[in-house]
Amino acid sequence: RDQTSTRVFQKGKPKTLINIDYPSINQVLTSNLTVAGWVMSTANTTIKGYIDNNEIELSREQRTDVIKAIKGYGDSSTNPTPGYTKTINIDNLTYGNHTVKIEVLDSFNNVVQTSTRIFQKGKPKTDLCIDYPTSNQKLENTLTISGWYLRENNNLSLKMFVDNNEIAINNYYSRADVLKVVSGFNSNINSNNGYSSTIDIKTYSYGNHTVKVQIIDQKGIVINEKTRIFNKTKPKSMINIDYPQSNENRNVSLSGWYLCKYNNTRVQILIDGKEVTSYTTGKRQDAINAYKEYESYMTNSNPGFSGYYDMTSYADGYHNMTVNIS
Repeated sequence: RDQTSTRVFQKGKPKTLINIDYPSINQVLTSNLTVAGWVMSTANTTIKGYIDNNEIELSREQRTDVIKAIKGYGDSSTNPTPGYTKTINIDNLTYGNHTVKIEVLDSFNNVVQTSTRIFQKGKPKTDLCIDYPTSNQKLENTLTISGWYLRENNNLSLKMFVDNNEIAINNYYSRADVLKVVSGFNSNINSNNGYSSTIDIKTYSYGNHTVKVQIIDQKGIVINEKTRIFNKTKPKSMINIDYPQSNENRNVSLSGWYLCKYNNTRVQILIDGKEVTSYTTGKRQDAINAYKEYESYMTNSNPGFSGYYDMTSYADGYHNMTVNIS
């Protein structure tokens, strides 16, 4: 009778050692990534490199220092070029952590060993300052936004907003004083590191508003941001009602004056909430002389108002006269 004998054996993977020299563990990089290291194996192998599972082409190179130092993982016959290297631009990578992976493959393209290394795509170095407006500054007519910014490379630009509405930056200029104080930035890249814009805020509502300045990259991603609150205040003003006085008859005399530190103000007269339209404006030099802080014909050329109002249809008794300026 025929007889059979069996024996199980294991084909072992070649003894292999992978070393990743660069990037170092959790290294922070902003522009270029160098992948470099070496592989030693007791069999002829090939290697593949990946960044976030996207293959990169590695260059092989001789590393006699490695062959001399690493024993038990083959020699120059199985490791003629144990070194590998590749430098790539990482501008297109997102900010945050990324993974370098090195694979060693045997002659049948089976993965013998894998090694990985985490590095971080960091945001480029910047600095940003808003000089004006100052914090909670009170403004009436115009807003000046100014300050300075510093950047690591020319791929970064500046944006400015008021209440999230983008504002054009009117002027860039040199701030050598900043470069003398803040170190670590290239003076050629930052030759015009000051910025300023002046805008009319007469149409802005009274109250708080927010200035925002951003440094952004080529993709529009915000690298640095500063904000500043300012307050649009009501202009300083005065109203005086000369007439009417008590016990007026059917035709009521209306007169008085108003002063304001603001161009293009408008007076509104109301009787019991109903607007009076039949009045005239004119000069009141006596009012301007009395209140020197308003002494300006540009803003108070015709501060007086006067007229008559027919109140025949109104009942006897008390009535309210209101004067508004806007």
